[in-house]
Amino acid sequence: WWVALLLAALGAPPVLASVVGTRSDGAVDNASGVAAVLAAAVAVRPESMFGVLLPSAEELGLAGARAWARDVRPGTALNCDGVDDAGELTIMYSGAAPTPLIQTLATVAPRPPRVRRMPLGLLTDSVALADRGWTALTVSRGSLATLRRIHTPHDSLATLRGEGIDEVATLLARAVEALA
Repeated sequence: WWVALLLAALGAPPVLASVVGTRSDGAVDNASGVAAVLAAAVAVRPESMFGVLLPSAEELGLAGARAWARDVRPGTALNCDGVDDAGELTIMYSGAAPTPLIQTLATVAPRPPRVRRMPLGLLTDSVALADRGWTALTVSRGSLATLRRIHTPHDSLATLRGEGIDEVATLLARAVEALA
C-alpha cells in the first residue's frame, strides 16, 4: 500500500496541472505531432496500407481515443505526441513493453531513440489504445523543458521552430513501411 500511495502522491501533481484552457496555443502539444504524422503519411510508399487517426479530447481522459477504440478491432498504433526542436527522440509505452514494435522502430530510427515506460502522470492516446488491446507506443522528441512548457503560454510558435518534425516524420514513415 505504501508504494501505491507514494506513486499516487508523485503522479497527482502532473495530472492536476494538466488543465484544459486557452492559455496554450499547443505548438508542441500537439500541433508538432500532427505535422510529423502528416509529413510521414506523405512520405510513405503508396502501396503501404495504413491509416491516420487524429482524436480529440486527450486532456479529458483520452476521451477521443477511448471512444474510437471501443468499436475497432485492435491492431498496431504509432502515436506521436510532443515534437520539440531539441531533446531526445523517445519511444514510450504503457503496460507490457511491445518489444517487437520497439525493436522495429529502433532499427529504422534516424538516431538511437531512448526507450522508456510512460512517465507516471503522462497520458497519451497510445495509453487508451493499449488499454483496449492494441500494440501501441508513443513517439516524441523533447526534454524536461518541453514538459514544463506544455499547457502554458510558452507552448507557442514563438518558442518552436519545428526543427524536430522531419526527424520524427522520418521515423514514423520508415516504421510504417517496415510494419506494412
